[in-house]
Amino acid sequence: MLSFIVPAHNEEAHIQGCVRAIQAAAPGAQILVVADACSDQTAAKARELGAEVLEVEHRHIAATRNAGGRAARGEFLFFVDGDTQVTRSVVEAATRQMEKGVAGGGALFRFDRPVPFYAILVEKAAQFFCLLSQMSGGCILYCSRQTFDRLEGFSTELFAGEELDFAHRLKKIGRFRVVPHAVITSGRKIRLYSGWEILKILWRLILKGPGALQNRQGLELWYERRTEV
Repeated sequence: MLSFIVPAHNEEAHIQGCVRAIQAAAPGAQILVVADACSDQTAAKARELGAEVLEVEHRHIAATRNAGGRAARGEFLFFVDGDTQVTRSVVEAATRQMEKGVAGGGALFRFDRPVPFYAILVEKAAQFFCLLSQMSGGCILYCSRQTFDRLEGFSTELFAGEELDFAHRLKKIGRFRVVPHAVITSGRKIRLYSGWEILKILWRLILKGPGALQNRQGLELWYERRTEV
């Protein structure tokens, strides 16, 4: 059985697209939306489409992912962001990898359109890097139940970058494979933050070092929500 864990904070604009994409790509799979401190209709809209909903009050992406992972019933787990749409090709390729004994992995991504031209260049560079390095995180990760349990889930010491940390630790115990197919993820952050704003946030985090990810302060790119008009 496949389980799709969807961590979501105030994703009412995207959650039904996410759920419908999973239903089309993996009919019969468990879809578990983990609604974290939502003040909108995320949970209600997910339930409308038949998804299971687990409501939590963490406001902490790693803890939210872990709550879903522990509640999932599947042998193979997919962690998919609430603003992301999977495809059948991604699900089938990832499932085949896990059936072969791969511990986990990721997939490529495309931003929904429109996005600035520089974002398309970033997208292409990221796709090349992920395939070359066989390393990814972000909007989709997959792993076996055995892998998730052995790693004790995502590190709750981190408020961001927890998926890259998970992938790094996974590589130490098993094979990690990036499938050569892409999911579609929202480019809203690129539309709502200028390129300079994003660079300044990332540069500030680089200067502070890894400890910057252990505190929500300064992580507005992840924890503050600007609304698209």
